[in-house]
Parts: sequence; C-alpha cells; structure tokens
Amino acid sequence: MAYFHLLAAWSNQDMEQIKKIISHDIKATLINDECEEIVMDYDGLIGLLQQRFESNQEWDFEVIYNAQKSEYSIVVVEITRENKRHELFEDKSLCTFFFNKGAHDNNLVRLDMVMGIKHTI
Repeated sequence: MAYFHLLAAWSNQDMEQIKKIISHDIKATLINDECEEIVMDYDGLIGLLQQRFESNQEWDFEVIYNAQKSEYSIVVVEITRENKRHELFEDKSLCTFFFNKGAHDNNLVRLDMVMGIKHTI
C-alpha cells in the first residue's frame, strides 16, 4: 500500500516523506492543458511539488484503479486541489503511479499525469 503513504504525505504537503517515497531514478511525464509533454526527473518533480505546496490548499484523491504486474503496483488516481471554500484551483488531473514492489520501501519509479481533465458523460 505504498500509494497510501504517498497520497497521505501529498495531502499533508509533507515534502520530507514524499522525498523518501519517490525513487531518485523516477521517470515522470506530465501532459499539460495544451497537450504538451513535460518530462521530469527526481529533482524536477520535487521542485514542481514544492512549488505547488506553496499555497494553502486541500488535496483530494480518488483511487480509480489498483493492480499488480510482476514486481510493480500500478495505481490510477484522480487528483483535485481546492481552496478552503472548496473552489477548484484548476481542472482535475489523472495520474498513474508505478511502484516497484521489489525495491525496498516500495519506491515510486514512474508517474504519468494528464492535467486539465474535464468530466464529461
């Protein structure tokens, strides 16, 4: 349940705990609102999270899917962030986390995030 520890640390904006969970060899890919791909390494991802954590906000995570594949745990999560009045800062993000279960501490080794998701039915 490494994802639970990551989401708890993220929700509490606890950078020290997040740094322990994210592998230094992480491959992170973000797709922004303009559909541009942004590839980040450990330092880039940590810097982005620190920047996001500068404001006072509430994070909400909905785990959509959780699966195992070989040595990996794969978790798909919908992420939103709101102010104290429950107003969204931005549209939702859809994120896939890959944790290496074979590594000590189940480190996050890959993160793929699509930002600016609008809910449609």
